[in-house]
Amino acid sequence: MVNFKKVIRNLEGGYIAVVDKKSPRSEKQQVAKFSLDTVTILERGSPMGESVPFVKVNDWDEESPSDYPGLHKLQVFVLVLNGEIRGYMPVRWHWNITQKGRLLDVEGKPIESKGKLQFHDVAELAKNPIIHEAPKRLEGWGIEAVVILPQWQRQGLGKLLLRTGLDYLGTNEREVAYDPPFSDAGKALLRSLGLNPEEVRLSPGI
Repeated sequence: MVNFKKVIRNLEGGYIAVVDKKSPRSEKQQVAKFSLDTVTILERGSPMGESVPFVKVNDWDEESPSDYPGLHKLQVFVLVLNGEIRGYMPVRWHWNITQKGRLLDVEGKPIESKGKLQFHDVAELAKNPIIHEAPKRLEGWGIEAVVILPQWQRQGLGKLLLRTGLDYLGTNEREVAYDPPFSDAGKALLRSLGLNPEEVRLSPGI
């Protein structure tokens, strides 16, 4: 029997809760265990080929393994029914958000590439150097996965979990980014939200 304190939506026979940085370590451990136990539902391979859970117990520490410019701010939304975890959705703050293969700027518009070669007089450049400021990139929430146990699938619970989490974060299904690749179930979920999987915002990695 699991028990999460930060309930954000009550359901018949259960609830949806959020586990964030301030949540008790015992709650983080329960989510990490569920993530490990369900790792094969949505395959997530590492460079070594083994399956990797989406959430580990130390992920809330907000430490960056690379040159990430800000905190990952992990939030995990947990679906509990009949006293047990039946699904979860990890969401992190991301940058390098793309759409149709192009990076987006802070306004959500594609960043134009400097495709044309430009020639400048060297003497003139010495007097008046040209400084190109890189456009500020879009940052935002990225959904890393929506995992529902097989016996609880096809009941609308994935959509309910997703929309409850997005409402809590103050965003919506069009503004948020999604981590590829998409499974068939993931594509079906996006289509049920009125989205085209080929056109949604993506948050690959960081």
